[in-house]
Amino acid sequence: MKISMVLPRGTLKKTFGGAEIQAIKTKKFLNKRGVSANIVEADVGAKSLSTCDVVHIFDHTDAFFSTRITKKIYKKLVFTPIYWPEKGKRTIIQKIQTYLALENPQFLFNQLQKPYSMTFYLIWRFFPEFAGPVRKMIGQMWLYPFKAADVIVVNSAAEKAVLCNIVGRGIESKTKIVYNGVDDEIYGKPISEKMRNLFADKYKLQDYVLSIGRIEPRKNQLMLVRACKILNLPCVLIGRAYDRYYAQKVFRELKDGKIEYRYIHYLLPDSDMLISAYLNARIVALPSAFETPGLVALEAASLGRTVVVTKIGSALEYFKEKAYYVDPEDQEDVTRGIQKAWDNPINAEEVRKFVLENYSWKRTAQNISQIYQELLTNRKGVQDS
Repeated sequence: MKISMVLPRGTLKKTFGGAEIQAIKTKKFLNKRGVSANIVEADVGAKSLSTCDVVHIFDHTDAFFSTRITKKIYKKLVFTPIYWPEKGKRTIIQKIQTYLALENPQFLFNQLQKPYSMTFYLIWRFFPEFAGPVRKMIGQMWLYPFKAADVIVVNSAAEKAVLCNIVGRGIESKTKIVYNGVDDEIYGKPISEKMRNLFADKYKLQDYVLSIGRIEPRKNQLMLVRACKILNLPCVLIGRAYDRYYAQKVFRELKDGKIEYRYIHYLLPDSDMLISAYLNARIVALPSAFETPGLVALEAASLGRTVVVTKIGSALEYFKEKAYYVDPEDQEDVTRGIQKAWDNPINAEEVRKFVLENYSWKRTAQNISQIYQELLTNRKGVQDS
């Protein structure tokens, strides 16, 4: 069985994040099960996909053209959209107008690189009479992978409900739930004192609020930093400045706040230093606009850390009572949640055991492999996992 796993164009080099880790970890444990899987980007041609048995597309943002190629060469298609609607989501044009007004060229550049954004912006700007039909066409292109897929794989019941509401109940029977996980070969190992001390020895800081992720509005680091200032708590941010304008605001807030902080541009995923950063944190916070559920949150909890995470998305479905939840639009609620977590950490052994027993990439790969096998043998009744 040969699988081609397709990621959006450029993401492996430019915007490496959750979708990429999900594909890489699934591939790793599929390979361990004897399934031949490789990862390609969405600009790959039909020739590269022609030798596989199943095409598995990750992320909804760049799925149309890969879906069209897959259907043209009559391959089975599995689609993992990794989708959650933004609250009060603005149109492409509204976003561009907002950030032009704010003189934020970095965000504008990022926005215009997204699939269809440049085309739609130019049509809106120079041929406004065609904007309505083009918007409708883009909507149909977005829907196409959902309708064309043989199986849709989501990572929570919450995501399934959201998609059925947006796309239609017609996809319900072919939408299967497979939970994300952690790499228990890495995060399930005994924790050595040397590993624990690695970060503290280099960065001279322990017992802090940790946030890991691209510095951008969706990750909401600005509100997190303001909460740390209010509570006078040390803060560590790890992640690339994806939106430089927003990052500048975050860094100004840090420097003005008279709190101890560290900013680290990048740490290699699964590296000893990253794991040590988790271990030295008192709490790990993701007050994002949404998370599904946030691989950082899973990794942190698998190491026994107390997690503060957004209530928007699927985190509650994963962590249940073993995390603190906050409203990402409410500064007081974010501050209150961090204070509660700081004062009342969740039992480290309990949360570590809970995550390692329930969420592993090994188990994810087993369930994905079953979906592939049943799809190829035309068996029905693939069970939610």
